[in-house]
Amino acid sequence: MRRSPHEGVLASWGVCGLFITRN
Repeated sequence: MRRSPHEGVLASWGVCGLFITRN
């Protein structure tokens, strides 16, 4: 279920970044 590692990393960082910037 992994096609491009960049997509997964971007999604993970996006969620993490959102939580970090929102807090």
